Amino acid sequence: MNAPMTPEQREAIAHQLGAAKPATDGLLGSLAESVTNVRTHDHPKWEDLYCMNLTSYMGERMAPVLRRLLEAEAEWVAFRDQRNAVCADNEELLARVERSGLARLQAENETRTVVRERDALRARVAELEARPSHSSATPAEIDAHVRQLFSEDAYLRYQQAIGEHVLAEAVEDTQVVRASADNDGLYNADWREGWDDAIERIDPDLNDPCPSTLLTLSDSVEDPHDSPLRPGACDACGDVPEKWCPDCAACRQGCHGGHDGNPCAHPRAPWGGAA
Repeated sequence: MNAPMTPEQREAIAHQLGAAKPATDGLLGSLAESVTNVRTHDHPKWEDLYCMNLTSYMGERMAPVLRRLLEAEAEWVAFRDQRNAVCADNEELLARVERSGLARLQAENETRTVVRERDALRARVAELEARPSHSSATPAEIDAHVRQLFSEDAYLRYQQAIGEHVLAEAVEDTQVVRASADNDGLYNADWREGWDDAIERIDPDLNDPCPSTLLTLSDSVEDPHDSPLRPGACDACGDVPEKWCPDCAACRQGCHGGHDGNPCAHPRAPWGGAA
């Protein structure tokens, strides 16, 4: 399809057509019939008056045809412009909907983040409120909390003991291999560079302290039941009544029940009568 005429071109042609009205459907049908007659009738060898009459008839009625064409093209151009405007409005509307959807998703994500942070703060507050304190905890709660700490302390000591035992076994195994090589006459410079270097690297006595010994624990607590907070324990050294002398109720250090500085030496004392 050819590009539509410019408004200036249509205005110039309309001016040339004057007051001509658009062709009716009947006129278009008559002109189509005349075109058929011109094409199909028997043309004489002499002057063709029949064709001349038909073409003259059609030429006289061409102004209404052109007027109808101009108005049809003007309507098409108006429809095209309206369609383009609607498409542009739709694209803008879709863009606004997309921006609105993104804003909604962002708001929902921010809301979920705030909810998570709120829940985390509530959980933290509940955790802090649940911890024993000097102002709110009962003696029983303090005792349970301290016992838990001592249990964890004992568990760490157990892990340290296992680690130290494993290192000792590794050092012993490598020393056995080295001794076997020495007995077989294989202990030379290469062996010293290899096995001796390995032993020196893993033996805590020849190297820095192993990691398990770098964690300092409470050496004064060996048994959770020896807690100074246990009811009835010695306020000075922490000994519990089960470890006191059955004769004078003194602890090993002689610091309970008025025995300060005077250790008990009764034969039935758990320490065998010797402080």
